[in-house]
Amino acid sequence: MSYRGASMTASVFAPGVLSLDHLDPPPQLDAEIDLGKRLSQLRLSQHLSLEKVAGDVGMTRRQLQKIEAGSISPKIAVLQQLLTSLGSDFEAILAREEGHCRSRRSITLAGSGCLLRQKQASHRVLASELLQKRMLPRISTLKQGAGEWSAHEGEAFIMVLKGQVRMLAAYYAPLLLNEGDSIYFDGNMRYQLCVDDAAVAEVAWLTCR
Repeated sequence: MSYRGASMTASVFAPGVLSLDHLDPPPQLDAEIDLGKRLSQLRLSQHLSLEKVAGDVGMTRRQLQKIEAGSISPKIAVLQQLLTSLGSDFEAILAREEGHCRSRRSITLAGSGCLLRQKQASHRVLASELLQKRMLPRISTLKQGAGEWSAHEGEAFIMVLKGQVRMLAAYYAPLLLNEGDSIYFDGNMRYQLCVDDAAVAEVAWLTCR
């Protein structure tokens, strides 16, 4: 069982590399930019209401709602007013999504996500439709036994949601983690997760690049 951050991030989205079961398939990237969606994401990222932004530019809440839904397209002058109200500009709102975008968000409903199966574990990857991100959040179900020693770039966070997990790490004594326990550590430190009990364990697992 290998948990190498960068390679695992790539493998989640590379068909045929590992066994994948897409509960929520990642959407295809369109050639066109969804302007309304981007305006909505930008507004929500700043916790601004429809009423507030609509009032700033002299339109009704319903008009702004239709723009965000893509039902109507704003004139250039109106778009400029909206961007000014949101503290953005044409270059930022029209840029292709490459790398980390400041206004992205992803919601994973309970029980959904991208399911990745391995011999000793299965991982329900969260926010799986975002192909380029600096964090890899997942809910992992670990079977009885020990995983392989592993290390990766960046940092990691693990919290036990169910059962009991024993963590072995270089330079440290073995650590027993029970339900509700968590640990934050540098990923470049070699570590291994073990489940001694016959029952499976479930952990929330986050690796950051």
